Amino acid sequence: MTEDSFLVDGLTKGVGVTQTMTIRAGGFNEVVFSVAPVGEIHLGKLNWSLREVQRVVYRGTVTSEDRFLYRGVVRAQAVLGAGELALRFPVIDESKGRSYRLDIWPADARVQNGIGLWATDGRWTEGGSMFINGLSGFSEFVYEARATRVTVWGHLRHYFDGFELMVFVLLAVCAHGALFAVIQALGMPSPLATDGVEASVASSDDSSIVFETLAGSRVRKSTWRRSS
Repeated sequence: MTEDSFLVDGLTKGVGVTQTMTIRAGGFNEVVFSVAPVGEIHLGKLNWSLREVQRVVYRGTVTSEDRFLYRGVVRAQAVLGAGELALRFPVIDESKGRSYRLDIWPADARVQNGIGLWATDGRWTEGGSMFINGLSGFSEFVYEARATRVTVWGHLRHYFDGFELMVFVLLAVCAHGALFAVIQALGMPSPLATDGVEASVASSDDSSIVFETLAGSRVRKSTWRRSS
C-alpha cells in the first residue's frame, strides 16, 4: 500500500466488487487482497467467482465475453483472522497474457458491518480496473496475483512465445548432439557412463572368465572359475 491508498467500505448486503487483471505468467492459481474490518461484528460468508475475459472481433468491432472458470465461498471471520482475503483455485497453466475478472459479493444478509478492501488511486497494473456495484473508477484494489506452481517448461514459455520456444528447444537438442559427437571423436568416456563391467575375456581353456571393472582410474580384475 501507499500513502494514496484508501479503504473501500465494507462488503455488506447489496455491495459487490470486481477487479480485472492481466496475468504475465503461467500457473495462475491465487489472488490475495489486503483487507480491514469495518465495524465490530463480522458474520456470514462471501462469494467469489473467477472468469476469463476473452476479446472477440466481429466485423471490425472488438467486444469482450466472460468465460466462467471457478467460484467459491469464504467465511468473513476467517478472512479477518488471516488478515487477508486469499482466493485460491486450481492452477491455470495457460494463463500467461490472458485477462481475468474476479467478482466478490456477500453470500447472504448475515454479513454485518462487513470487510473493507484497500484500494489505490490510478491503474497500476496492466489490464487492471476496480468496479463497485458495476461502476468503474480510476482505481484498483491492493492485491497480488500469484502463480505458485511454475514448472521449468512454464518458465520457458514465460520468456518465449510459440515459434521462439520451438526454435529454442531445437537449438538445445542440436547443441547436445554436437557435444556428444565431439566427445565420441576425442575418444573421451561419455559423461553418461557409470562404473560397471568394462569387458569380459574368456581364457583359452574356457575354464575361467576374467572380468575387468572400473573403479575410478584403477582397474580391478576378478576371476570366476567354473567348477568341474
